[in-house]
Amino acid sequence: MCPNSSTCSLKTLMTKRPLLGSALPFILRDLSLCGLAIVLSCLAVGSAADSAGAQPQQLLTPMPPAQPTLPRAGLHLDATPKPLAESRPAVSLADLSSAFQIGTITGLSGNLLFGATIEGTDRIFVLDFDARRIRRVLEGPGNSSYPSWSPDGRHFAFVSDRDGNREIYAAEWDGRSPVRLTTNPGNDENPSWSKDGSKIAFVSEVGKPGGEANVLAINVGDSPGAGSSISTLTKLSGRQTVPKISPDGKMVSYSTNRFWPGWDVCTSSIHTKQEKCLLSGAQTYCRQDYSPDGRNIVFSFGAFDAIDLGILELDSGKRTTLTSMPRREYDAIWSPDGKLIAFTAEDGRTDIYNVYLIAPGEKAARPVISSAYSLRFLSWTKARTLELEAERQREEG
Repeated sequence: MCPNSSTCSLKTLMTKRPLLGSALPFILRDLSLCGLAIVLSCLAVGSAADSAGAQPQQLLTPMPPAQPTLPRAGLHLDATPKPLAESRPAVSLADLSSAFQIGTITGLSGNLLFGATIEGTDRIFVLDFDARRIRRVLEGPGNSSYPSWSPDGRHFAFVSDRDGNREIYAAEWDGRSPVRLTTNPGNDENPSWSKDGSKIAFVSEVGKPGGEANVLAINVGDSPGAGSSISTLTKLSGRQTVPKISPDGKMVSYSTNRFWPGWDVCTSSIHTKQEKCLLSGAQTYCRQDYSPDGRNIVFSFGAFDAIDLGILELDSGKRTTLTSMPRREYDAIWSPDGKLIAFTAEDGRTDIYNVYLIAPGEKAARPVISSAYSLRFLSWTKARTLELEAERQREEG
């Protein structure tokens, strides 16, 4: 995933030590990932290793030929799901109004999914803009995070470790009937539903957690009940994260750490696999999201604890800074009508993120959900709860 903190492993820097002499102009960018003390330690230890005759290490390693083995079963959300443990909270929140405070949301409609880390457990909640209330969606067993609405709002995909390691699941709009979609010895992360509903892009790791990862897709067909297969969208070295399929279905965008230091935003053609990097340079660029019309992307960029949001016009290449808040802003997504951008930002507390809204061109963001808990990973559908409930009643007859 795109880095959220200022820490990294000493080993990560040591593997790049032979390049430091030629890469010093870019070291500030890598400092967005690692503390200064770690860098200085790496330089000292690395110099000793060089004087002892250590051989330079290769920065990029080729992608292993073996690919993760995933099931070729469809979503089957309309079928009887595999029995799971009761999805009730291990830690009860009797009063959600005391845990989450809703800001000014007048004129907004639909449902906003978000993750919350509560007492060490990742859970999924939803803000119903029309009813002006927050309700539980998924609280267990295990951790659940990274929610992503289907285009019609009838289902959402998410990540859970309820059966062991982290895999992709899907559930009905209110959290009913969760079904496991992937079976992989490595972790699967970052599901994202395509605009036409035909695919769920996700990241699948090869080997150790936090290691090499590529973008795959669950081909769900025209509806979540269709049989489907798993396809590979990228086959690259390094780590590709946070995939988003373009609204026209032709491209997949992702954050990559292949071009050290830092992270860059690149795209790859789903059909030809031709790659193009849209955002790269001395800073980190990550966590991009397409506008509904496909003409712009919003992204996070910066270094250290100063991570802001920007907008890139895809045709012209023009970049505009969207936010400039005191600390870090992530998880930016467009509203269904493309007029607003929801995002998470630290509110004076390290690693505690709250939810905000801003319109392109506005100078200040407004708080939408405030909490003592950290809130991350947003997804917004225009589908309204009353409409979804009415549809379910018609189907159940």
